[in-house]
Amino acid sequence: CGVFCAGQQEKLSIISTMGFAAAIGSRLFSGVFLDKFGPKVTAVLSGIVSTSGLIVLATAKDTSVLTKRIDSAWIILAVGGASMHLTSFHVTNLQASPSEKRKASLWVSAGFGAGSLVLPVLQVINQYGDVKLQTICMVYSCVTVLLTLNSFFVQPWRAWNAIGSQATLDTNCLRRLWWPSSILELTAIKKKTSKKFPPLKSVLRSFTFWGECAWFSSQLFLLTYYLSTINQILFALGDATVNQNVDSLLNNMFTRACVFFNGFGWLWSPIVGYLMATKSIYFRIYLEIAMALVMSLLLTVPVIEVQLIVFMLQALVRLQVFSNHFSYLGERFGFRHFGLLNGISSLVAGAFGLLGYTLQIYSLFIAKGNFSLSYFMVAVLVVASSLFPYVLKQKDRSVIQKDDVHAGEQIDETVDSSSFDAFLEFLYGSRWVPSGYEAFQEFLYGPSEEEPQDETKVNNSITSTESSTSDLLMQPVGMRSQTFQ
Repeated sequence: CGVFCAGQQEKLSIISTMGFAAAIGSRLFSGVFLDKFGPKVTAVLSGIVSTSGLIVLATAKDTSVLTKRIDSAWIILAVGGASMHLTSFHVTNLQASPSEKRKASLWVSAGFGAGSLVLPVLQVINQYGDVKLQTICMVYSCVTVLLTLNSFFVQPWRAWNAIGSQATLDTNCLRRLWWPSSILELTAIKKKTSKKFPPLKSVLRSFTFWGECAWFSSQLFLLTYYLSTINQILFALGDATVNQNVDSLLNNMFTRACVFFNGFGWLWSPIVGYLMATKSIYFRIYLEIAMALVMSLLLTVPVIEVQLIVFMLQALVRLQVFSNHFSYLGERFGFRHFGLLNGISSLVAGAFGLLGYTLQIYSLFIAKGNFSLSYFMVAVLVVASSLFPYVLKQKDRSVIQKDDVHAGEQIDETVDSSSFDAFLEFLYGSRWVPSGYEAFQEFLYGPSEEEPQDETKVNNSITSTESSTSDLLMQPVGMRSQTFQ
C-alpha cells in the first residue's frame, strides 16, 4: 500500500502466529514419530507434507484464490518444515568426534537459518521480475522433492542411540538387505537397558534437561518477540516511505535490511564453529546470554541506526542458540529420545513464547507504542537464564569430584525422586503411573529384549565410543583425548 498498513501487518501477524503455533505444536508428535519409526521415514513424510503445501499454492488459478489458500498452505508448510528440521540433526552421527558432531549440528542450523532468505528473494523475484507467485511455488515444490529424495538416501532407517556412536553412510538402495523386511523393523530403537542410554524417566527428572529447557525457552522468547515487534519499532523510529513508488528500495530501508540480515546468520558460522570446537558448553552459553542481553538493551535505544547492530547480533544469537541446543541434547542424552525431548522443549518454549503477545499488547496500547519497558523485562529474563550454566557446572563438577565416571557412561544424576513420584501419584493414582509409563515406553521402543548381535540389516554400522565423561563435560574439545573403536 506504499505506507505503513496496519491491516496488512495484522494479517501477516495472524498468518505468522498460525504457522508458529503449528510448527511448535507438531514437534511433539513428529518427535515421538521420529523416535519410533526412525529418521528416514519421518524425513520423507515431512518432505511430502511440505511439497503438498507448495502445490496448494501453485495450483491457485488467480490471486484471489491464492489469498484464500495462504492460511492453510502456511500451516502445512510449517508442520512439514518443523519435522524436516528435527530429523536433519541425525546426520551429526556420521561424524566420529564430539567436536565434529557439533560442527555438523552448527551447519544444519546455519543451513536452515539461511533458508529464511528464500522469502525475501522470492519477494524480489515476484515484485521486480514480474513472476507469478504460482510459478515460484511450483518451482520451489520441485526443490522440496529433490530434498525429500536426498533424505531418503542419506537418512538412516533407525536412530543411532549410543552416546558418542558413529554411523557409516550407506546409500546403496539396490541391495536387498538395505530395505526393512517388515513394518516392525522400522521401529527406531529396540535395545536392552544400558547406562549408555539414559532412561527417559531419569532424563525427565533431571536438571540437565529442564534447566536447558528453561534457558532455551528464554532465548527463543527473545528471538520470537524481536521478530514480532521489530517492524513496529523501526516504524516508530522513522523508517517509512520516502516516495510513492512502492518498488523503490528507498522505502522502508531498515525494514528491508532487517529481513535480509535475518537470513545471513550463516556468515557467523566460522566464529560459532570455533567456539563449539574449543570452548566448554558453560562458556558458550554464558557468551550467548551476554550477547542476547546486549541485543535486548540496544532495542531500547531510540536511534534507528543502532538497530543495524541489533540486526547482526540477532543473527549471531539465533545461530548460537539452536546450535548449542541441538548439540547439547544429542551429546548429553544420545538419540534414543532425541525426538521426544526436542518436542517437549519446543512445546514449552512455544507456550512460554505466547506471553510475548501480552507484552506486545501492553507496549502498543498502554505504553503507546514504546517497547523499551518490555525489552527491559526481557533483559531481566535473559539474565535469569544464566542460572542454568552456573548450576550445571556446579553439578557436573560435584559428580566428577565424587567419582570418576566409567568410560563411555553418561553422568547418572542423583535425584530425590520421592517428591516427584508422590506428585505423579497424586495426579494419576499409584496404579496408573508405572503401568502408563511402561506402556508409553513399549509404544515407543517395543517390549524390552536383548540387544541383537547383528543389526546391519536395517541399520548403518555403529562404532561405539569409549571416552571419559569428565573430559567430555569439563574440557574444551581440542584438549579431549578419546579412543574410538
